[in-house]
Amino acid sequence: LADHIIQVHMHCYQPQAHFDPMPMNLLRCCAFYCRTIQPIIPEDLTDCLVSAYVEIRKEARNIPDITFTSARNLLGIL
Repeated sequence: LADHIIQVHMHCYQPQAHFDPMPMNLLRCCAFYCRTIQPIIPEDLTDCLVSAYVEIRKEARNIPDITFTSARNLLGIL
């Protein structure tokens, strides 16, 4: 993605794609379907995830150049 953005800004044109893009109506259907999904984390995993997140945050305090991991980042990964 970064290479594409740099290409467009440096040369003022979009390079030829090496694939056929997904039809817009199919992309819209996929996006609509994804909005209907309500992911659920099983109760038995909740404590494990909380403990792991707390450990990640503790380690981040001791290492100055580590990337900050918010609860929202963690949920996005899951």
